[in-house]
Amino acid sequence: MARLIIVAVLLVLPGLARAQDEGQSARYFFQGCDDFITYTVTEDSAEMTPEKWTDMVACSAYVRGVGDTLIVHEGLGLSPLCLPPSAATLEIVIAWTNYLREFPDQLDNYAISSLFNAIQNRWPCGP
Repeated sequence: MARLIIVAVLLVLPGLARAQDEGQSARYFFQGCDDFITYTVTEDSAEMTPEKWTDMVACSAYVRGVGDTLIVHEGLGLSPLCLPPSAATLEIVIAWTNYLREFPDQLDNYAISSLFNAIQNRWPCGP
């Protein structure tokens, strides 16, 4: 029953999730996440500035922190999402940036809202 309530809240949350502070929005992380994907895949650091490195670290740390928290909660039976423990940071970042490209209206919502939606789309619960 608690899981059902959490899922219901998460389904309603995106509509209420306009970020009040740009630092809390998905837009804040988006470019750093995109750079993280590019760098991780190509390992080309030629055009990396200190600002880009900082944004990449912010994205990957945020995503990994949320991912680890969800995995712990899933192990305790408390998470409404089904992120597998094997999900790498890069996989989650790709899922999130793909989601934000598909739903650009989510860029100004709280980052956590769009990240949860991206995880739910990429790793749906079920058999």
